[in-house]
Amino acid sequence: MGEFQKLKLGDICDFKAGNAFKKDLQGQHSGQLPFIKVSDMNLAGNEIFITRAANWVSEDDARKGRYTIHQPGSVVFAKIGIALTYNRRRILRCPTIVDNNMMAARPNTQRVNERYFYYLLSIIDFNDIASGSALPYLTQKDLSALDVRLPALSEQEAISTLLGAIDDKIELNRRINETLESMARALFKDWFVDFGPTRAKKEGREAYLSPEIWDLFPADLDDEAKPTGWEMGCLKNLVLLQRGFDLPKSKRTEGRFPVIAASGFNGNHCEAKVVGPGVVTGRSGVIGNVFFIHDDFWPLNTSLWVKEYPNSSPAHAYFLLQTLDFASYNSGSAVPTLNRNHVHGLPMPIPPKALIEAYDDMVAPLLEQQRANAAENDTLSKTRDVLLPKLMSGEIRLRDAEKQVEAVA
Repeated sequence: MGEFQKLKLGDICDFKAGNAFKKDLQGQHSGQLPFIKVSDMNLAGNEIFITRAANWVSEDDARKGRYTIHQPGSVVFAKIGIALTYNRRRILRCPTIVDNNMMAARPNTQRVNERYFYYLLSIIDFNDIASGSALPYLTQKDLSALDVRLPALSEQEAISTLLGAIDDKIELNRRINETLESMARALFKDWFVDFGPTRAKKEGREAYLSPEIWDLFPADLDDEAKPTGWEMGCLKNLVLLQRGFDLPKSKRTEGRFPVIAASGFNGNHCEAKVVGPGVVTGRSGVIGNVFFIHDDFWPLNTSLWVKEYPNSSPAHAYFLLQTLDFASYNSGSAVPTLNRNHVHGLPMPIPPKALIEAYDDMVAPLLEQQRANAAENDTLSKTRDVLLPKLMSGEIRLRDAEKQVEAVA
């Protein structure tokens, strides 16, 4: 490793605050510029880049609102409140407007490599420099005064290339998993929502499934617009939902079993309550998200998990529950709440079990590939997180780090 240069963070980047989001822009999707809020950044999971946003602003609206447009390569992060404590960073991939609860740092590429700059910010705990107690916040002055150490640009590029290759592989796996899930969802919609094979038969179109699966679909729809012969029942005839189990963080012991809350993954525990694979949705706080858990897990009391599958399966139930508008059954006031008894009675056509089994056979390889990709991402993420501070401090040589990456890639 070469010599490190001691600098202030403000010497290698420019900080810019975001803009207040106007309510009249809520829900706009036709603009050219994403308007990133903290909630968008939180939904990005472990992604490095952020381009998805709930709201998009036209260039005309941006000019009228005098919004600052932050350039690609800038690193954005929360600057106030509880979101600040999460220490999340994201890189902009396109010109973007950010909310006034956020800040952007644009690296000076004459002094610091763009991707290296992201990794440099990633090892800084913003909580250590936040002002305020009840409501922590960051200031440009405090950020600019932070001491940093930089190797030569060539060394920065080599380090960021290695770490970037790990993150690019993680991102590729994530996108592949999205595609795999989309394929399984499209098949579910065709078979169990649109009744595509039955409609094709009725209209005299050619078969597009194997003969043994094609024969499982009737050739007509009945008066209730479902395939002839399918019984009409309700959700509880397909799946039975059960409230999750209490497990305060003070009672948890680190282990290999995922803990699932209404909002998703919530850490690990040494014990599981449910044998996987399983399906979980939100009961309190967050309603509408549905999660497929491959392995044994612990569903928290803020969630509902599928206890029984009378005429369903974990894969079928996962996509079935995604078709339901759980938010419309909110029985809470200040805190959104879903009462399982309110949805158990929802009318549902009951497909033949043979068709459920055929669907499972079709999507099982897709879900298994998802599982393998997720496991690889977990290993890659842990490897990156171990190497990141050591590479940035010069504790480990680049060649040694490359060998560690090769061992797990």
